[in-house]
Amino acid sequence: MTIGDWANVAAAFAGAMSAGFAFLTIRKSVNERRDDRLLPFAVKTLERAYESLVGDTRDIPPKPNRLAWLTAARLIEDYKRAKLRIRDKVALEELEGHEEHWRHQFYLALAPLERCQPEFYSGSDRTTFFDQIPKVTAIIIHAFASWPEHKVDPLDTYKNPKDAEERLGVSKMWIGLRRYLGIL
Repeated sequence: MTIGDWANVAAAFAGAMSAGFAFLTIRKSVNERRDDRLLPFAVKTLERAYESLVGDTRDIPPKPNRLAWLTAARLIEDYKRAKLRIRDKVALEELEGHEEHWRHQFYLALAPLERCQPEFYSGSDRTTFFDQIPKVTAIIIHAFASWPEHKVDPLDTYKNPKDAEERLGVSKMWIGLRRYLGIL
């Protein structure tokens, strides 16, 4: 092979490498744009699910309205599908924060139902079958409102209250808290 042949091979290799890098850059850009669109969509979907469940008047506990419960469950499932499509770790971390906020809101709305009678869901105390909340719907909504078993609680990074106090400190302005903790 002559020097010219080597130069042609090198040029072809450089061109292929350049095309490969261009492809990766374009693909990354497409993924970032997708995540930039999915993140607000996912957050808005959780907001809409909550609003569907509790209504405009923010009924706590939510009324046993079949359509409201169905809509909320469908929106939660839409949220979960959108979340699965987000690949960017920073976007996912931000979404996790929003999810925790809305999980807590759902929990607060559903907490009064903790000891409710089955008739709340079954509609047997109301007039028609269409008042019944579908079982899968109730499971989806209640599952979303519960702390996931696989999720690590960030509070577990502290061994005990003393460890948290030593690592974080407690300002002297919080007199009641300091007395509660036995800090003088």
